[in-house]
Amino acid sequence: MTGGRLRSVGGSLLLTLFGVLSVAATSPRMALSSTLPACITESSGTAWLGLHLSLLSQSSACPEGMFAPGAQYSEIARFTVMLSISALIAGVVALLGALGCGVWARVAVRRARAWLNHKLGLPVVTTTAAPVSRPPLLAAVERFHGALWVSLQPLRGPPVRVPA
Repeated sequence: MTGGRLRSVGGSLLLTLFGVLSVAATSPRMALSSTLPACITESSGTAWLGLHLSLLSQSSACPEGMFAPGAQYSEIARFTVMLSISALIAGVVALLGALGCGVWARVAVRRARAWLNHKLGLPVVTTTAAPVSRPPLLAAVERFHGALWVSLQPLRGPPVRVPA
């Protein structure tokens, strides 16, 4: 594998791994039936941020160290799940593209189309366009000596000193 392809495969694997880990981390918190848990366990740093962003709220029904979902929790949880699944799909597509499956799929589709055309007896439609030959454009160009260098001698070495 070349270096570019290896980097592409590595990046695709990291994106896929990120998608898998984030889906695995967010799916237990919010079921697909959109029911929210009654109490959520968070670390002190993320709980502080969650309280200030109205994602979490303190509740007397939850034991110590656990928080109730706040007003914005369900929207953020849905967005997080959607973002995680999108990262997973993008990583898998990028990985397949980096491994050359796009070229393989194109060849497979061409072979299947040729086989179907052969078996069904469909007429072959070509989409190639005939090249158009145009005569060259003729234009009068006046002589312009200002942009041409007559000699390359002034470009070599230091300037010539004339003895006084």
